Amino acid sequence: ALPLLGRRDVKLDLTRPAWRESEQWAFCHEFLYHDNDADRLLYPARFMVVLGSVLLGSLVFCWTRELFGFGVAVLSLVLYTCEPNLLAHAAVVSTDFGVVCFLFGALYFAWRTVRALTIGNLAGLTLFVALAEVSKYTAVLLVPVLGLLFGWQVLTSVPWPGRWPLATRRRKLGAVLGLATGVVAVTVLAIWAVYGFRHQVQADRPLSYSLSHVPAVQHQSPRLAALVSWVDDRALLPQAYTQGFLLGQVKSQQRGGYLAGQYRLTGWWYYFPVVFLLKTPLTVLLLFFAGLVVVAVRWRDCQGAGPFLLLFPLVYFLAILGARVNIGVRHLLPVYPFVLLVAAAALAELWRQRHWVLLAGLGGFLVLEFALVYPHPLACFNLLIGGPRHGQEWLVDSNLDWGQDLKGLKRWMDAHGVTAINLSYFGMADPAYYGIRCRYLPGSPFFAETQVQ
Repeated sequence: ALPLLGRRDVKLDLTRPAWRESEQWAFCHEFLYHDNDADRLLYPARFMVVLGSVLLGSLVFCWTRELFGFGVAVLSLVLYTCEPNLLAHAAVVSTDFGVVCFLFGALYFAWRTVRALTIGNLAGLTLFVALAEVSKYTAVLLVPVLGLLFGWQVLTSVPWPGRWPLATRRRKLGAVLGLATGVVAVTVLAIWAVYGFRHQVQADRPLSYSLSHVPAVQHQSPRLAALVSWVDDRALLPQAYTQGFLLGQVKSQQRGGYLAGQYRLTGWWYYFPVVFLLKTPLTVLLLFFAGLVVVAVRWRDCQGAGPFLLLFPLVYFLAILGARVNIGVRHLLPVYPFVLLVAAAALAELWRQRHWVLLAGLGGFLVLEFALVYPHPLACFNLLIGGPRHGQEWLVDSNLDWGQDLKGLKRWMDAHGVTAINLSYFGMADPAYYGIRCRYLPGSPFFAETQVQ
């Protein structure tokens, strides 16, 4: 949103009925496609996400270089740029890619901080934790993970390197407590800043709301509702932040999902393992599982990075197994940079043993897999099920389409002389905005009309 803050031509009409009646989808549609020029808003916002993808690629490269050297870092960057799931979400305005980047950065600087307690590493850790926490609520999982990693640093008898090395457990404990206090303080300040230092929601007047006493919320998440009420009563955090967290947890208890011809409201515990196996390129899968073996066998060569590479993906994966929002691989994205770094361990072993032919073969197969899904990386499915052609037999929703290709559809219509079409697609963008004349079919967005436009 930063590029939009300085714009004076953005129209926000709070007199619309959709605003007063809390019809969020209708209001957003009117805001983008009726009150404003949607592309002029979407392009700079997407560009910021692209910058985030460049930052994440840089972090992957830097961490790999520190662990395995420059050559392997280049190979890991090739893996990153050819990973279709990350690429597909690297230009979409959502909370998904930002939190992936900042979570990975937080773990990277946590590892660097454990290796050397310096001002630069502390600043990097603090910055990325704060950015992660204001990006998406799932970043709260950083709290137990960082607690375990730094707790282990305190318990070990190994001195903590740095400008002023800490040799005793008492001194290391004091350093960790000081570090935690600073990170929490900066993160809380960042949350307040993002919400304009307002406790209550404001539009044209102060507005207070609470979901904690709604019967459905009380039934599904009574303890969390009580905690949120306690925080709100003391104005510890902006109300929009706390209530948004509560709303997200309640909505995650039940959501329609599709898997291999079945439809459920409560999802499947094995949904995301299936998604990971079907939508991750086979080259990445092979290198990842081989890398797990390498990390286990040659863990001393990983400079203590093993727990930092494996603990967060493990905690995140276990947490998401219990989630019932089975709607897309995008909810699994935070594990992918760590998957690539573990895969880099396998590449490092092949590099060390000079298996150049095997490395070249893996690179060629990776490029082939990428070519099979280009230029539609969102719909990628690996060869275990025969590629994207059979994807809809297993997964739908944002695994397959997110309504991001209306421009491509318009180009196809112009190239083939098609003036009007029958259209059913999964997205919220307005076809009329892109000059598409269509008759909407079942399954179309909420604003769809039955007549030809």
